[in-house]
Amino acid sequence: MTKYAMSDFQWYRLADSTAVEGQNTANLNFYDLPDGSVIAGDAFYVCFTINKGQADEQKGKCSCAKAFETDIRQPDFGSPDSMVITASYAWQGDLIYVNADWNGKTDIECYAQWIDASGNLYQNMKFNIPDGGCTIPVPAENGLYLLRVYTDGKNRSFKFVINH
Repeated sequence: MTKYAMSDFQWYRLADSTAVEGQNTANLNFYDLPDGSVIAGDAFYVCFTINKGQADEQKGKCSCAKAFETDIRQPDFGSPDSMVITASYAWQGDLIYVNADWNGKTDIECYAQWIDASGNLYQNMKFNIPDGGCTIPVPAENGLYLLRVYTDGKNRSFKFVINH
């Protein structure tokens, strides 16, 4: 299993390729931006370095651009009579990036685990996530999974549909 360390993040606006000031972590944090600075239809992408300082270092890698809702502070979850469930999509056996920014603190436990639709830990795997994040493999079997990311006593969960 190959893991890649990613660092030196910088977010950019797609429209003019300008750097988004102060956004240099794995997450684009709209809450740190001044009100009104996110324009409807804006799209963003992040550039980063893979394996910095190692023989296989790769600089200038960038993600695909992503557009966001017009008002990210007020998500619409539909009417009270409806339930909206969304999930990310990944190819079985592929690698995905899991972010974890804990600013170099050495006493923080951070890991990721896949949980299948029955609530079982997938193949008893546990992936330690370094400061800045890394890639982890997607389960090799089709299905609906939760990706649980544990950082310093807090959990985040993400839904994934895995297909071949």
